[in-house]
Amino acid sequence: GSRFKVQGSRFKVQGSRFKVQGSRFKVQGSSYKFDLSFVSFLFYSYKLSMFQLTGYVMRFEDLRVWQRSADLACEIYLHFKHSKEFGLKDQITRSALSISSNIAEGYERITPKDYIRFLSYSKGSCGELRSQIYIALKIGEVDTTKASEWIEETRELSRMISALMKSIDAWD
Repeated sequence: GSRFKVQGSRFKVQGSRFKVQGSRFKVQGSSYKFDLSFVSFLFYSYKLSMFQLTGYVMRFEDLRVWQRSADLACEIYLHFKHSKEFGLKDQITRSALSISSNIAEGYERITPKDYIRFLSYSKGSCGELRSQIYIALKIGEVDTTKASEWIEETRELSRMISALMKSIDAWD
């Protein structure tokens, strides 16, 4: 396991779970104070780029919410690849791509306010995609089982994005 220094004490990281003793910790020579649940949430769930762990800078590709949204976009793109419903195909693939794209773009922005704005766009794309999946189901472009899977995944992505937005908002 890796070791990190926290306020003069040491703790061990095993897998992706860890405990922090106290609420102050040092990152890149600066001291930050956060609620412990926020710290745990930040590192365990989203691994935001503002923090360096053992010299490794996290990337948007490391975010589980980005990985899942990119997987969903690929799955939807492949499903509609040969569809002759060109209007729906174009819209549904664009909204699916928009979720992960806005997470990535927001992550690369400088300020937390910009990051939250792009996450908001991403969350909106989850709703847009869900609406289009319902329409695709009604016109027979997708079966009930697949539509249900995608709808549930958009809801889960939306929840993850909301949680990430709240955590970023807590920085101020």
